[in-house]
Amino acid sequence: MKKVLIALFALGLTSGSFAQDSTNGMSNMSQMHTMQNADGVIMKNGKVLQRRAGQVAVLTQNLVLADGTTVMPAGTVKMKDGTTITMQEGDYFKMDGTKGNVKTDQNSMSGKMQTDTAK
Repeated sequence: MKKVLIALFALGLTSGSFAQDSTNGMSNMSQMHTMQNADGVIMKNGKVLQRRAGQVAVLTQNLVLADGTTVMPAGTVKMKDGTTITMQEGDYFKMDGTKGNVKTDQNSMSGKMQTDTAK
């Protein structure tokens, strides 16, 4: 009987360690997942983060992308055609100059998943 109680107690302790806040954890993972396979920059929590060779750091100097787009540490972006924009939360640029937004990407993916499921 004593062994059963100890086993149940141990099981109760270990099962709690597997619990996590899936809403916050998934959000953070989703935002960086977009850049997981590609180097580039992303606006997160009001800061421009750069991913290079698997390392993520705050952008500290201007970064010129392959297509001539310049990303500045404050989040200002001078596009290759000369127009200037300010990055918003979730905006990202890959090193080739491809622009995206994590929130928009997630919405289009969930819509695609719903469409695919309905087929």
